[in-house]
Amino acid sequence: GFYARVGNAQGERARGVHVSSTADVAQVHSGHGLPRLPAAPMAPLAAFEEAARQTTPSPEALADLAQFLAFTGADDPAEERAKQLAERAANLGPTAERWLLAAELATSRGDTSRFLARAAALSPNDPDFLLAQAHLAMGGPAPEEAFALLDRVPAGTRWALQAADLRADLYANLGLEETARTTIETAARQAPTAPAWLDRRAHAADAALRRDEAMSLFHEALSARFDDQGVR
Repeated sequence: GFYARVGNAQGERARGVHVSSTADVAQVHSGHGLPRLPAAPMAPLAAFEEAARQTTPSPEALADLAQFLAFTGADDPAEERAKQLAERAANLGPTAERWLLAAELATSRGDTSRFLARAAALSPNDPDFLLAQAHLAMGGPAPEEAFALLDRVPAGTRWALQAADLRADLYANLGLEETARTTIETAARQAPTAPAWLDRRAHAADAALRRDEAMSLFHEALSARFDDQGVR
């Protein structure tokens, strides 16, 4: 059922309104003549918090709360609850996915490396692990080590597009802007009209000093997504 309040133009009680109902009077609660409204649903954060507060919370409940805090920005940077919850979840129920979450939320390179090593022990060929490990290597003393990891990402998958994106960044960081542009162009053929890839192609062309090509791609990107502030 539903509840409706009928008022006049001033928001006061409307006069002369007659309401008829097909409800069975015997089934209607006593009182003001309307059924009692159901309790309000629990807010997502409250539901996740309650599940994680159990005496023996499940790894799923802890991981869900960690993800919610991180995704919504509700985590306190001084407390770092999301990081702690993710690590606790992975320790209680070790899976590659949970160790990858812990690595993603880690605040130090040492913790990230340690958590990724545990993910590798469980699923060394997991595409998400390969991408995370490559990203970590790119920020280290030997960024070229990321190439071997990216080569192991299955071709023709959504992970392959992410791998191409990282590979292009790696080439650009090594001063090979034209190679980075070629890598982006090849990957973008799988999603030729995607606004994000049009934007990526435009910036890659600009970095390779292909000004006319970059301007054309920037216009195409704006046509696909007019509110793209990065392109404007």
